[in-house]
Amino acid sequence: MAGPTRNFWDQRFAEGDTPWDRGAANPQLGIWLVTDALKPCRILVPGCGSGYEVSMLAQAGFDVTALDYAAEAIARTRGKLGAEGLKATLVEADALAWQPDRPFDAIYV
Repeated sequence: MAGPTRNFWDQRFAEGDTPWDRGAANPQLGIWLVTDALKPCRILVPGCGSGYEVSMLAQAGFDVTALDYAAEAIARTRGKLGAEGLKATLVEADALAWQPDRPFDAIYV
């Protein structure tokens, strides 16, 4: 059985039907950053959604790659980064099929 299509996810984001979106980064990420449990490195954020964690990590000096299947999620992340003057690599792809050009030091899930 096939999973949801890109159109399914794009429509969910476009309609704001994203009950998993808390409107901010996961509080645990902030704790890891202030306690130095997670230090700047090359990090992947699969299923980046609206980009809250991507933004927080970029601001903390990480080399961030944001990955999402939905074009609308990538657009939201791009907009958030742009509004905050931050940079990250954005990849629109299926996380189960995408192959990075080199390994990551960490994956944030």
